[in-house]
Amino acid sequence: KQFQFTAWPDYGTPDYPQPLLLFIRRVSQVRSQLMHHLQQERLINEEKTNSRELKLSHSSDIHNSMNLNVSNEIGPLIVHCSAGVGRTGAFIVIDSQLERLKHENSVDIFGAVSRMRAQRNFMVQTEEQYAFLYDVFIEAAEVHGTEVTAHGLYNHVVKLRQPVPTCVLAGYNLLPNGLQDGSLSNNHITSSIKLSSLELEFKRLNRNLLNKRQITTALTNDNRTKNRDLEILPYEANRVCLS
Repeated sequence: KQFQFTAWPDYGTPDYPQPLLLFIRRVSQVRSQLMHHLQQERLINEEKTNSRELKLSHSSDIHNSMNLNVSNEIGPLIVHCSAGVGRTGAFIVIDSQLERLKHENSVDIFGAVSRMRAQRNFMVQTEEQYAFLYDVFIEAAEVHGTEVTAHGLYNHVVKLRQPVPTCVLAGYNLLPNGLQDGSLSNNHITSSIKLSSLELEFKRLNRNLLNKRQITTALTNDNRTKNRDLEILPYEANRVCLS
């Protein structure tokens, strides 16, 4: 199966990390589904060719060898852009380090890029692409996947309306004004704050970090005083250029 991400310019980066993260997760999901489908076919064939006694005595060995064979049958993920170094390298780093983040709760962006560049020149071609990798993993760590299928939307909304456990709220800065001086214990404060998962998800929107590189012109010394509101600044991609 072939996937194409069209919002990634050559030598550049996507405007936002989240669409790329959703794209990579969807590719991984399809690959997992394909592997599961092949495993089921392989299991049916094993049941037809082996006796019941053999299956019972060596079921674990058969399952392990089946996983290995199916993985080899699917083959590796093939990634390519125009030259096969800049965007390709960034994609490979994101994909591999997302797996590491999932299983080890850590990432090593510098190490991953260094190992790739030892095997092929110019992998992750520009400084902008390298910096974008860090933006991606900040987004991946702060904002977990919120994509939901149409079939599962109703159950997802029902789940979002449930109250959030106190232990989860403790990890967020949800203290009202005037209660940040430590006069009250965290347990007392969090127990007095009741939020649904939907409300918490909305509050998490404000935790996304603003990419200052997208608004460089508005933040220059010459233009800073010309802004009506420093909280509302135009992005470079859609800024009206005055002659």
